[in-house]
Amino acid sequence: MGTKPSKRGQTKWYLGEVNAKKNFVWTQKKRKDVVVLRQHFPAREVANILDLTVIQVYNATRMYKKGLKGECFCCGEKLTKEEKLASKKKIKTCFSCKEKAKIYKEGLRKKAKKQGLCVYCMKRKARKDYNACTKCISATHRRRYAQGLCGQCGKNPIDYPKESVCSTCGEVNRQRSADLRAARKKEQNA
Repeated sequence: MGTKPSKRGQTKWYLGEVNAKKNFVWTQKKRKDVVVLRQHFPAREVANILDLTVIQVYNATRMYKKGLKGECFCCGEKLTKEEKLASKKKIKTCFSCKEKAKIYKEGLRKKAKKQGLCVYCMKRKARKDYNACTKCISATHRRRYAQGLCGQCGKNPIDYPKESVCSTCGEVNRQRSADLRAARKKEQNA
């Protein structure tokens, strides 16, 4: 695997921008602005909005995610020892912000459920008798199966290697299928 030779006299498109903005000094607020905008816009648009280079945007995002030196990601307040130890994530939040986020997500899930949408992705229509769409159900099922757990309940280990559900869920599924078949036969005979 060889590298492509560069043409003489041509520089990368971003080097001119970097050289022009070399003396830029980062502030904590500027980094926070970059990360917040980066959640909603691509790096190129964030760079244009804040008059930065794309590389500076990527670096700021990376630095911010590596650690905020003991500050909450949402409100910026200093974290206590318990709050720092409570989360294994690199970006940490205080307990009050976590509680607010939890309440907000619960409200979104309730609205999605009322509208008949999947409560996880909130984009696709939920399956009949479920709160989730087919795609989210299958993703959860696959994740559980990879861990060696029942794809349906997620609690019990799988009894047989070729099956994807535990014996109790398998029995429930067989009973449900038998009931549905009996109901269809009654409809056809009537």
